[in-house]
Amino acid sequence: MLERPPITSNELATLWMTYQQKTMLVRMLEYFIEKAEDEEAKKIMADLRGEVQAVIQKIAQILKEEGAAIPVGFTEQDVVPDAPALFANGFDIMFVRLMKSISMGLHTLDLSMSYREDIILLYRELTAMTQEYSKKCTQYLLGKGLLIRAPFVTMPDKVEFVKDTNYLKGTNLLGSKRTINTVELSQLYFTIEANVTGMQMITGFAQCAQVKEVRKYFSEGVELAKGIISEFTDMLLEDGIHPPLVQAAMLPVLLPPRSPISL
Repeated sequence: MLERPPITSNELATLWMTYQQKTMLVRMLEYFIEKAEDEEAKKIMADLRGEVQAVIQKIAQILKEEGAAIPVGFTEQDVVPDAPALFANGFDIMFVRLMKSISMGLHTLDLSMSYREDIILLYRELTAMTQEYSKKCTQYLLGKGLLIRAPFVTMPDKVEFVKDTNYLKGTNLLGSKRTINTVELSQLYFTIEANVTGMQMITGFAQCAQVKEVRKYFSEGVELAKGIISEFTDMLLEDGIHPPLVQAAMLPVLLPPRSPISL
């Protein structure tokens, strides 16, 4: 029977990063579970936490068997579970959904960079888990009215081909702008939606940061997200498309901090 080959540099790199990512997610879930008032949301996050913790243990075991050091991930010391709630109900699942959207791509890439059977299986399981919880989060948010579907469009009744490079510039020969296509619309819509969630999260971090430089760094991130949201929203509005920001009244609203800090 052939001996199991040692892990490659690719596999070491992806396992190391995945370990750090998953320990961070567990810490975030612990905080959100502690503050959650909705039992359905709490169950989704508690189930996910259990599955992610099992993955963390698997990665640690693989590295241990290879004689590799275990990464210094995020620990319980990095979170204050009894801190005041910063976010309203619903933001927790919105955040988890965004993380799952990002993870789906990462795990598929990690799988394509793996060679050993047990590591390939690990990323296949992670991919399936990520897809399942993405679905659960989406269904939860739609059911609660916290997530609005992307715009509906008229179905094309014929196929058209790009005939010159002016199409890529967004203008035609007369100099007027063409309407955005559905590929562009989907990317703009998702990016705005993701940045709205990210902006709320970063604002929460900025409100809690005790170090001035760290608070300034988060505040710059908030302004960066605002700029992206504003620019992409204008692109949609130019074509008469309602951007995700029309959800503002329905999205979880950041709760004011106990000790307000000027951003």
